[in-house]
Amino acid sequence: MQEAQDRVIGFLNILLRNYRDQTLVISSHGTLLSVMIHYFDSDYGFQNFKLMKHLMPWIVKFVFSNEKCILIESYDVFQSVKHVLWSGN
Repeated sequence: MQEAQDRVIGFLNILLRNYRDQTLVISSHGTLLSVMIHYFDSDYGFQNFKLMKHLMPWIVKFVFSNEKCILIESYDVFQSVKHVLWSGN
């Protein structure tokens, strides 16, 4: 998983530099989204990943300020609910 995390975070950093102050939409599978969340929140682990499987399609919003992640939210499209997964403030 470390290799996948290194690749996705490296690519994310390129996107953040090249598209500063713009809204980006990234589509991926749940495993890679979980790896991204774990990068910012080391407490996010396998138990969280297992819960995510019931949310497909899973929508995750990452909010950045100056290339720094400040908020991660998860959206449950079936119950029209959003949850704060992590806040870096």
